[in-house]
Amino acid sequence: MPPRSSSRRLKPSSKWVGFVKIVALIVVLGFVWFVANVGALGQYVQALRKRDSIARQVADLRAEVERMEKEKGQLRESGEKPARERFHYVMPGESLILLEQETPTRETSE
Repeated sequence: MPPRSSSRRLKPSSKWVGFVKIVALIVVLGFVWFVANVGALGQYVQALRKRDSIARQVADLRAEVERMEKEKGQLRESGEKPARERFHYVMPGESLILLEQETPTRETSE
């Protein structure tokens, strides 16, 4: 009876077995590293988004402060003189002197 070639298994060479083991180990270690760092990567991305959001808020607030400072200057220019005249306000370093005016009296002839 001739030997059966189908029942005979070929023995893999030890070089290939060692190579496959090393590749499998690298793949497993890479997967473990990836799973361990996914959380940190997500936190990093979230921190970048938060930083960008805060930078936009700061820019908006600076623009609002600039607008309000400009409005304050316009209000001061338009409202300072009437307020000083009406309420006798003085600026620091100024002195207020009030003069009384005599009101003309009507003389009645009898």
